Amino acid sequence: MQRICGGKRINLALEPINRFQEDFFNSILDCKEYLDRIKFSNVKMMIDSFHMNIEDVDMWGNIRQAKNYIIHVHYSDSNRLAPGMGHFNFVKMTEVLKEINYSGYISAEILPIPDSYTAAKQTITSMKSYLS
Repeated sequence: MQRICGGKRINLALEPINRFQEDFFNSILDCKEYLDRIKFSNVKMMIDSFHMNIEDVDMWGNIRQAKNYIIHVHYSDSNRLAPGMGHFNFVKMTEVLKEINYSGYISAEILPIPDSYTAAKQTITSMKSYLS
């Protein structure tokens, strides 16, 4: 099934969220299983490194398995701070995204700590190094 709105194809992204915040889709594979069942071509997945770090034991394998569904990626460190301010392996994540030929959006979802300017600057610097 494909949804058209105003002549444009509209995609909807579902996000697996860790068990401490949500009880619907907690891991990438939970969401993939649901998407496999509903079979709507315009319903896809947004993955978030913060949640993956909690729920996905084999996050790299899970990304590979769900590659056809992923349309948006959030880079957020293990502590929800800017990339590079925790212990998440963004180099490996970027390698896996390149391996699966991911060409969708990548953005940051972070806390503005120590302040919004510093957090944004850290995010930009880190993401440039991972994505170049």
